Amino acid sequence: HAGDHVKEMTVIGKENLDGRSVFRVKVVSLRGTEQFELFEEATGLQAGIEASRDTPFGIVPPITLFRDYQRFGHLTFPAQVVQRILGQEQIFTFSAYEFNAVPHTMFDLPAVIKALIK
Repeated sequence: HAGDHVKEMTVIGKENLDGRSVFRVKVVSLRGTEQFELFEEATGLQAGIEASRDTPFGIVPPITLFRDYQRFGHLTFPAQVVQRILGQEQIFTFSAYEFNAVPHTMFDLPAVIKALIK
């Protein structure tokens, strides 16, 4: 987290999550929002996030799990992300991450906009 985003980070304790021993860390943002981030004891990698979120349906407590970390290029990312919320579970499986794959020309202004600027 960027230093200008976080007011407080506190290790709450150690527990089991998703079959892994994790450290629970309470993170409080400068705006006052709180969430718990869980880090795998064996690897230090983030294992999950728990936070209450204000939605049109009221406050809901989603849990996000990060599993099966793999190398994608020079970086390590989870190959599986699990989102649990209100009794539902979504599993996202990633087979690739792309970096710098968007050509710079994608950000060029359309000709009609360029004409307005001149």
